Amino acid sequence: MIEDLSPTAGMVYEAVMMSMAPAGFDAPLWVGYVDMGASLRVYARFDWPDDGIGPAHGDPVDLTWGVVRTDDGEPVWGPVFTPGAAR
Repeated sequence: MIEDLSPTAGMVYEAVMMSMAPAGFDAPLWVGYVDMGASLRVYARFDWPDDGIGPAHGDPVDLTWGVVRTDDGEPVWGPVFTPGAAR
């Protein structure tokens, strides 16, 4: 059996809000980089509460899978960051 060592939590390195999203994405859209351990930095979309405060450097996040956009009305799945338990 192979043990899965992929991290599932990390810390926000940088995040930005895109007010004009590409085709298939809903605006506004938070995207950014998350440090997932000592040697892995991942770029993905944030599924963040609409509370007026976006993800910020150092915020804890969890990595999950979700619908990131649509293509011809069909959902496209990919990595998504959600607020971590400590937020």
